[in-house]
Amino acid sequence: MLQTPLKRSIVLLRPLYVHRHQSTSAKDVISTFLSNKSNRALSPIETLDFLSPTQSHLLSTTLTPYLPFPLPRSQSTLLQGHHLVYFPTAAVPESQLDSDGTETTYNPGHPFSRRMWAGGRIEWTSSKDLKVATQTREVMELDTLESKTRSSGGEMIVMSIRKKLFQDDEEFVRETRQWVFLKEGDVSASQTLKKPSTLKQPTKQDLHSMGEEKSFEHQIMLTPAALFRYSALLFNSHKIHLDKEHCLKEGHPDLVVHGPLTLSLLLEGVRGSVGRRWKSVVYRAVGPAYVSDVVRLCVGLEKEGKVEAWAEKGDRIPIMKVTVEFL
Repeated sequence: MLQTPLKRSIVLLRPLYVHRHQSTSAKDVISTFLSNKSNRALSPIETLDFLSPTQSHLLSTTLTPYLPFPLPRSQSTLLQGHHLVYFPTAAVPESQLDSDGTETTYNPGHPFSRRMWAGGRIEWTSSKDLKVATQTREVMELDTLESKTRSSGGEMIVMSIRKKLFQDDEEFVRETRQWVFLKEGDVSASQTLKKPSTLKQPTKQDLHSMGEEKSFEHQIMLTPAALFRYSALLFNSHKIHLDKEHCLKEGHPDLVVHGPLTLSLLLEGVRGSVGRRWKSVVYRAVGPAYVSDVVRLCVGLEKEGKVEAWAEKGDRIPIMKVTVEFL
């Protein structure tokens, strides 16, 4: 008796997403997404929150087992980069989640529903840090939406969103996040990578650009528990981080490590090896990492007010590249 109205409510909430697009063309899907006047993603979304230090402390607790030095804790102000685990985009009712656990507000729609975190940019627009336990306002809005061709063939949709954080009407953080959406049934990124034996050996110029001289290098192997904890911090129920059976169906060999988790680890490597305030961070995910992978976290030497950091696996197979610019 109680199950019937519950099922009926879910059916009523989801049709706008499931049946929103009739065409499978990326350009048509984008056109329909942008022309839908009831689309919540087309207007700025404002959220108020108090930055409890608990979330930052839990992030440090999650990362500590994978770094060779103790991590600082946010006290009266928030550590740079720790804002990533506040104001999660996935903080929506469960009825607004897609079948793979991702939220659907910033999702172009069927059949482009397989989301991957591609990269972004973070700028600290104030010389001061965000205060913890203080009311903070986030403004989030759509930035760009475009169709592109995959290197392996086929279409994909690239979406960028902007996030700004304010305290007392002063802007502290400005961020752009970029996601890639693949078609349902398309091959995963892992299936399009070249095998290590066929990779071209890096030249001296390549090694220089990768920062052969390092201020920090550390090997890790992330566990399912680490992925679960990071997912919980981001309120992220995406099954590629939690459900191995789902990963296998999508063509991944194991649980997929979050792009932001790799970024968080690299930023702690930078913080621990170069003790300067950050002006900006630019990062790009260039390949998947899995819980079964041995990952090397590397930070180069500071040069001209910047430092390069990167994560790689196997025979120099890149996972993520990061550039930190200092004040």
